Amino acid sequence: MLSITFSAVVFFTLFIIEDSYFELRLEEEAAFLHKSYERTGEWPEPRVNYMELFQTRTEFPEDIRAIAIEEPFRIEIPGEDNRYYHILPFNQQAGPYLVAEVGSLLIVRAKRESFFWLLGIISLLMILIASLIGWRLSKRAISPLSDLAQQVSSVSPDNLTQPLASNYPSNEIGLLATALDEAHARLARFVEREQHFTRDASHELRTPLTIIKNATELLAQKNNQFSSQQLLLISRIEAACHQMEQTITLLLAFSREQMKSNQSSANLLAIVEKVIVQLAEVYNLESIELDIDVAANVEWNIDTLPIHILLTNLLSNAFQHANATKVSIWSDGNCLIIEDNGVGFSPEIKGSATQVLSKGEKSDGYGIGLSLVARLCEHLNIQLTIEHQDCGTRISLIPVRKSITE
Repeated sequence: MLSITFSAVVFFTLFIIEDSYFELRLEEEAAFLHKSYERTGEWPEPRVNYMELFQTRTEFPEDIRAIAIEEPFRIEIPGEDNRYYHILPFNQQAGPYLVAEVGSLLIVRAKRESFFWLLGIISLLMILIASLIGWRLSKRAISPLSDLAQQVSSVSPDNLTQPLASNYPSNEIGLLATALDEAHARLARFVEREQHFTRDASHELRTPLTIIKNATELLAQKNNQFSSQQLLLISRIEAACHQMEQTITLLLAFSREQMKSNQSSANLLAIVEKVIVQLAEVYNLESIELDIDVAANVEWNIDTLPIHILLTNLLSNAFQHANATKVSIWSDGNCLIIEDNGVGFSPEIKGSATQVLSKGEKSDGYGIGLSLVARLCEHLNIQLTIEHQDCGTRISLIPVRKSITE
């Protein structure tokens, strides 16, 4: 646009210069004629052949006479057959009039097509040169930003303290790199504190579990001293310890982003039954109607332990917090659905049920279970859908990865 505007200004400037030249020649000739008139009392003939002196406008050439009479203040009038007239009046439009027919002397108008082509080519060259310069400048400006983006994308929790600003000058990119260094330093401190916490939690939780596990093993060795009911309780404690060890290992690995699925085939019906058996020892399920309709041949290519944790949290919510009288668990193809007829979620948390520490005012939980479920689903590529119904809640779990159906 600047190039086109500049070309238009140049083109109109040529017209102005050309008109100014003819006006100057008219003024010079008018000055000569006026001096001669003052000396002799008569108007002489103009010295140049393209100028004529007329006493009144009615004497003007026929092709401009009507326009000159109708528009007396007009000093440029185009004529016929490419003629063009410049008019210089004496005595403030009272006459006489010096008229110059300059049609044969016009250069800009006669060659305006050539000027259009010339200015068009120049404009195109200016656009190409400006585009090249702009491309190189933008590449020079964006290249450090692209390098910074690549460096930031390669940053992991293990190398957060790697400096970025030292590789860039003290300009806008350098300021951005400095701000990123400061943010990474804060993140590194957060990660370090989290790692200390997970290590400490791992140690503090594993130690009592090991003690309980060893005690149950010793008790199991003296099976002849206990009744069958007591041995059943000991075996349950031992199984719970084993389950707790696996859960702690999974959660700690998950918090460190080190959890990897074993891609084993998990049978949904077997896991659901196992979870319900374990929860039956914790909650009173006699007042709850359980409806289980999970096909025995539906399996997911996901490790058993994370699915066990998912279902434990979801069913615990249904049994403990929902005050449900009926819980239905069924499969629809590869989709596992858990539905209850309880009180559902409080209105204030319906939009944030899976956020950390989100719970209703009357809930006696910690607001962590559904958040853990959502994070596990995201990590395992399981689509989690929570539907708030008029009476109760429906939760659907659909694995995104291909499942195995025997």
